[in-house]
Formats: sequence, C-alpha cells, structure tokens
Amino acid sequence: PLRALVQDVYRREDKRLLAVRVASGQMRVGEALTLLPSGARATLASIESWPKEKTASNAAAGEAVVITLAEPVLAERGMVLTCDNAPPMVGNRF
Repeated sequence: PLRALVQDVYRREDKRLLAVRVASGQMRVGEALTLLPSGARATLASIESWPKEKTASNAAAGEAVVITLAEPVLAERGMVLTCDNAPPMVGNRF
C-alpha cells in the first residue's frame, strides 16, 4: 500500500507543491489520498516535473517527486500520504 512522506511544502503562484518521498506502493494522478495524522482527504492532481514538457502519471516506491493536490488541504513536513483504500493502523501506544 502507498506510504509517502511529506518532505517539504512550497508555494508557487497559486499552487501548493508537496515534495514527497514514496516509501512503499505507488501513487497515480486522480487517486484519492489521505493525509495523516490530520485525516484530510484530497485527490492527486499532478506529479510535477522539470522540464515542463515531461509529465508523469505515477510515482513508485523509492522515488522523490513533487505533487499537487486538487483540494486546498493543509499539508506539513512530516505528514504521511496514504491511499484511501488501504489506510495504515494508527495506534497511541508503543
């Protein structure tokens, strides 16, 4: 299942860019995602690349990419992105 760690958040013009590292699974444009620990939900709008002519529609484990979300959610460094259909178990004890 998808687990992607938010490394940093940038703002460019009207976009909020999330620098993420995909730890496991893969993400696809159009996929529904959940941000943990907030529980906010959003849709993956794009996987940004440079130069602009190159576009990616997915990112797999081990890749570091910059993404945008369709909905304006608050994302911060250290949050984890997961896919809606395979959420991780969240506990409050070691």
